[in-house]
Amino acid sequence: RDQTPISEVVRVRVVCSAMVDLAAQQFFSKQQEDAHNSICADSGTAVPSWASVSHGIYLSIGASGIHRSLGVRTSFVQSTTMDSWKPLHLKMMELG
Repeated sequence: RDQTPISEVVRVRVVCSAMVDLAAQQFFSKQQEDAHNSICADSGTAVPSWASVSHGIYLSIGASGIHRSLGVRTSFVQSTTMDSWKPLHLKMMELG
């Protein structure tokens, strides 16, 4: 049985899951410079940190929960700060 303390396991998982790749960080920083991308498309909340890849829109945490409840076939939602992004998904966000 592994003797690693649970606090260490949790810390490692949090650090690993909170890592977004450099290309995505740079992409979203650039995207946020556009006023249309700096508000939630659904609620108008400032500085959205979620995105619907399917729709090419930026979402607040509240709106992202609603989109997630619709299912990934309707709205595929990812965090702009915590998830890893595939190049294809970044391109979809660029094109809107």
